[in-house]
Amino acid sequence: MTDAAELPRVDTWKASRTALAAEVTRVVTLLRDTPDPPPRPAGEAWGFAEIATHLSHGWMTLPQLSQGHVTPIIDLVGQSAITHPSEMGALTEGAVAADPERDPLALADRIETAASAYLAACSDDDVGETTQWIVDDVMAPVPMFTAHLLSETVLHGFDLARAAGRPWRVEPAHASMALHEFLVPVIHRIPERLIDADALRRDRIVLDIRLRQAPRLRLRFEDDGLHADDPGDPGSVDAHIATDPATFLVYLWGRRGLAQTLARGSMLVWGRAPWRAVSMARAVGLP
Repeated sequence: MTDAAELPRVDTWKASRTALAAEVTRVVTLLRDTPDPPPRPAGEAWGFAEIATHLSHGWMTLPQLSQGHVTPIIDLVGQSAITHPSEMGALTEGAVAADPERDPLALADRIETAASAYLAACSDDDVGETTQWIVDDVMAPVPMFTAHLLSETVLHGFDLARAAGRPWRVEPAHASMALHEFLVPVIHRIPERLIDADALRRDRIVLDIRLRQAPRLRLRFEDDGLHADDPGDPGSVDAHIATDPATFLVYLWGRRGLAQTLARGSMLVWGRAPWRAVSMARAVGLP
């Protein structure tokens, strides 16, 4: 039986699973609607097909890892975990290069099958369980894997649509889940591995991030890492950012630069040192 005190966590996990199912449906539909994808752009390592292959790899490994099974990720990248998020780039590029599958219809089936099995296997009774995450010494609550899959599916859905020249809406509620249920728990677990101290030039940066229709975030950048503080904590703030969760997710993960985001009118930045918001995206290294 689930303790009554855990019911909000169960409800939160149920909501993220519902969001994940919806995002999988959107991405699978996009893949099936693009049976003849555009060619990979000249000079780019990945195009539509490679992005789809990469997303399918997340679905091949993260659900298995959430259940304590490391064999699929070893088979894919040759190791069961990483020590630092900076390793992910080379590993994922190698995995995509080694996988010959580029058919969007086959990849849609691969993702849909894995998602259906994963969501069917999720049990509310496991809400308090933890298991090994992709970083070798980090134990993560099972619901964090759902949020990780949601983040991957939302962001790569955006990437796929952009590669295909299709309009695409990042749902703000789903972006908020990715931020608060994946990013914040990751920050709490590996703060020192999420930041490039050289990019910060040893500056301390505190940002107040006001997300419309979502909880606020307060991110603090120090030499010892990236920290997610209580938004109500007293103390000075270098810059305030007002935006919606979808815009912030796309910005933070490097899909749009600050200048482009500001030009779209979807983000406001102010405070005693607003230029430090630029340092944020440059300094963060996210998995």
